[in-house]
Amino acid sequence: MIRFRIGQSWKREPDAAPVDSFGLDVEGVDLLSGASEEPLAEVVPDLVEAVHSLAAGARRAAHVSLAEAHLELVLFRRGDDADVAVVSLGRPARLVRPRVRVDLAELVQAVVRCGRSLVRDLSGVAPALLREPRHRRMAGQLGELERGPLGDEAPAARRAGWTFQHLPSGAPAFGFDLDDPDDVLREYSSRVPWALPSLLVGGRVFLEIDGGLRVWDLAGLPFLSVLELSRQGTELSRALDAGDDRVVLALAGGATSLTLPLDGEAAALGDRPLHLRPAALAGALFEVGLAFSMAAAARHRAQAKNPYLVELAERCRAGLAELRRGGGLPGAAGPPSAEARRRSGALTKPLRAGGRLRRLRFEPLWTKTRLGGEGPGELIAGTRGPIFASTEMACGFSARGQLLYRRVGTHGVATSRDGWVVTASATRSLGFRGRAESASWLGPHDGTALGPELTRREGLLVAPMNGRGLIALSELTGREAWRFEPARTQRGYFAVHGHRVVLATDAGHLFGLDLATGEVCFRVQAALPFAAAPVPWGRKLLSLLTRGERTALFVADAHSGQVAWTHDSTLTAPALPVVIGKRAFVAGRREGHPLLLCLGAQGRALWERPVPLGTGALTLSAVGRDVVVADAHGAAALVGSEDQVEWRLGAAGEELARPVSPRFVRGVLFVPGQEVRAVDARGGSVLAEVRSGPGLCDLEVDSKLNLYLLDDGGTLEAHRLTSHFAVV
Repeated sequence: MIRFRIGQSWKREPDAAPVDSFGLDVEGVDLLSGASEEPLAEVVPDLVEAVHSLAAGARRAAHVSLAEAHLELVLFRRGDDADVAVVSLGRPARLVRPRVRVDLAELVQAVVRCGRSLVRDLSGVAPALLREPRHRRMAGQLGELERGPLGDEAPAARRAGWTFQHLPSGAPAFGFDLDDPDDVLREYSSRVPWALPSLLVGGRVFLEIDGGLRVWDLAGLPFLSVLELSRQGTELSRALDAGDDRVVLALAGGATSLTLPLDGEAAALGDRPLHLRPAALAGALFEVGLAFSMAAAARHRAQAKNPYLVELAERCRAGLAELRRGGGLPGAAGPPSAEARRRSGALTKPLRAGGRLRRLRFEPLWTKTRLGGEGPGELIAGTRGPIFASTEMACGFSARGQLLYRRVGTHGVATSRDGWVVTASATRSLGFRGRAESASWLGPHDGTALGPELTRREGLLVAPMNGRGLIALSELTGREAWRFEPARTQRGYFAVHGHRVVLATDAGHLFGLDLATGEVCFRVQAALPFAAAPVPWGRKLLSLLTRGERTALFVADAHSGQVAWTHDSTLTAPALPVVIGKRAFVAGRREGHPLLLCLGAQGRALWERPVPLGTGALTLSAVGRDVVVADAHGAAALVGSEDQVEWRLGAAGEELARPVSPRFVRGVLFVPGQEVRAVDARGGSVLAEVRSGPGLCDLEVDSKLNLYLLDDGGTLEAHRLTSHFAVV
């Protein structure tokens, strides 16, 4: 007997979203134990759609996500039968329930009973939900399932089966065998949302050390094993970065534990001693994930866009890059590749001119109006053009002014620099990737305000919550990984540094959270409120605190929170500090006069320099090894690393509505003001002027020196660089 169970306690609160338990009993055994708080208005329609596709013969496999329980219900059609399995993508990734074969017609009847039961409950308690598109679509699919009969199984053309073996190269190294007799890898298509079943092929994963000696072997589903190994590679790289004494890993969640001392002692796999270099093992944990992704894509080209494989490959590439930067892998200290040099120098390479720049010329390109909301918003330099971001709206534009996407949310919009947008309403959140027309995922939401910042790192999307806390969502599924909301806090500022999420609050607390779990790893109490997000400085963080006529800077270890030094000063209204090499710069006012302070790596004041600027808020920007200080009237001064003022630029009109930092791109400095001026950074000569007005609230410059200006009325203007002149 097959029976789907849906909880009924949600009906006691009719105005709330239907969130309750969801179960599947097969011959009296609950296959989904632990799924106690699932969004029924999403899970049941997804289940009906999945079974409808199997019954109609449109697909041979489908799955349903139970986001809160971190479970995936996976279905495979086998003629007139169906195989049901339960997979967990939590820690460790594993097969929770092996495949159980059931009669497909009986499964269809159970799904119809479940769907009709939810429709009856919603009709009496929350009828408005039945008018949503997914429920209207579910009603039509339920009618088709009731009318029957079942369609034929999806055609099995070109399903000759497939086996593959990836042999390790190097020591230590992981290899894997894949056995796919039904060729389910070819089941994936970017047109359907069921990506996981196509990766659940059988096989084994193994570890070899010197001389090709196989010391560990695990049979099962290689994708789940490789996914867990990549996560353990992240754990190991964190431990190496934090300087831990030892790490204990249950490889791929298996029964055998690997004890790995990080101080040079011999490792142990169970009771067996091994000689393993920790950094080399971390590299092997990431490399096997990349190898699996490439093998799947080689078998079926569409798998290259499978979101599960994309997330796995990105995690592994990021892990290998971090290891190479830290010097843990061979070749880490070698010269960068031509591609790396091209990418890193794209925004700093000087203009190709035969002599000294003397003039630039801009012309208006396009204008967009009515952007914004309660606040003026800000500009983000996207890969294809500027991105407008506020707490109510995110709009992406191409360099030519084409609207790429527009996202709105009643309870916040969070936007990242690489195109990810998360929108929130009272009951749900949606994740959009780039200019995609539809959301990549839809998840429940409790009505908290999100955004406007969004940071994407290691498969997670981290955003501010209610302006003071943090929430982390899975990039792949949208499920909530963790949230953190400190007490007695009105405003929080966050930054992501390696594997730490750092939150500074106006209550004077600095929290260091584990990126993967949200666990508080350290907490630092300060005597003053924090005024900005901590600034990364190597493996440390530089934090700014201020209240009244007191300002303090302190540097702490990003992983342990241990404070290295603190420097107190009498500056007021300080600007966000800037780090250049082994020096830190902060600007503020002392007795009303602008002052620039330079600190060394140990916290000692190297020099102080009065800066000839006017009134208003100050901003700082790095220009090579020097620093430029600007005020709200458009005046600016470039100060060298040895306390000398290289040049000064006068005011450019009235005071701006809010502070805007200068931008330094390809040897040209753009100074904001009532007139935005393009300045030769070497000599301070004005190369061009563009009228902006006193309402300027943000500006951005792309790699082609095209200029984008945003005012407080929600108008975005683009100015194109049409020519530049130089004297030979």
